Amino acid sequence: MEFYEINSFHSMSQISVKPEDLFLDPNNPRITVMSGDDTYYSEQETISPRVQNSILKKINNDQNHITDIKESILSTGFNANLGPFIVKNVAPNKYMVLEGNRRLSAIKSILKGGGNIPESIIAGLKEIKVSLFKYKKNDNFSEEEIIDIILSKIHISGPLSWGAMEKAHYVYNSYIRSFHKITGVAVTESNFSISKKVVEEVSSLYSFKQSEIRKSIQVYKIYKQLRDADYDVDTKRFTLIELAISDAHLRSEYFELGEQCVFSNAGLDRFYELCVVEDCPVSNPDLFRRFAFISKKGGSEYVRQVESRSRSIEEVYAEVHAREGANQLNKMLQAIYK
Repeated sequence: MEFYEINSFHSMSQISVKPEDLFLDPNNPRITVMSGDDTYYSEQETISPRVQNSILKKINNDQNHITDIKESILSTGFNANLGPFIVKNVAPNKYMVLEGNRRLSAIKSILKGGGNIPESIIAGLKEIKVSLFKYKKNDNFSEEEIIDIILSKIHISGPLSWGAMEKAHYVYNSYIRSFHKITGVAVTESNFSISKKVVEEVSSLYSFKQSEIRKSIQVYKIYKQLRDADYDVDTKRFTLIELAISDAHLRSEYFELGEQCVFSNAGLDRFYELCVVEDCPVSNPDLFRRFAFISKKGGSEYVRQVESRSRSIEEVYAEVHAREGANQLNKMLQAIYK
């Protein structure tokens, strides 16, 4: 879908808003993915001090680089040209930030912190210029779909990219919404499936490749499964989860990926112990590929050696690789002999 195709279904107008009238979006992918909290909040709940204080705590972490944004504002002032600052009216003179949550977090932190902040900086933060999003009701797209399309152009195909797991979360939510729209059935853990028709719909709406949609859904489902099981896993495990579901042997025989796109309980434990815990034996993609080779060519005894850490994965891989090389040489010699 081309971006201009949705322009008739919404409008953007420039307004100035006081920071105290701007509210963080609890459903922002950066927040929900890192915290593992997919709780839905109504617009009234969103602007409550309890929810806003909770969001501020979640978003203020090293991965979001809020401190860097604060330092930039304190040194040069707030620059409205850093990127789009898009808001939605949720109550009289109250606006939820659809795009610009990290910048708003930095601004609120500066204003709350006090101290020797130059008056010129404070003056520049008294009112923030934003783009006010207004939805035009229509039979083609819901308000959520229009917002999703706009944000996808900024964070997926645009310059202000989300991380891989944030993108996966975004795609997953878009799929869930489209599934309900097309089938009329609310998605649950027990009835979840990847529908070809729904994947095609999401692909046409957001210009995603269908293969990328399937991969993103599966990766986020496993990440969510780990978080729901109270396993401490961060978003940097995206590639390892992707590799786990991409290897046909491992995903079916070792991790036991089911039709609902989740691992069995035993498979989930295996992934956690293998790829997540501190000092885990498989901590990067290269080591995972070696483990896949060991599992496929070496068998269960070599796999157990890696799992138990009785030998390093490098040692096990070297032995299995040498044995496999000898087997291949033997086969070649037999072929020559025949």
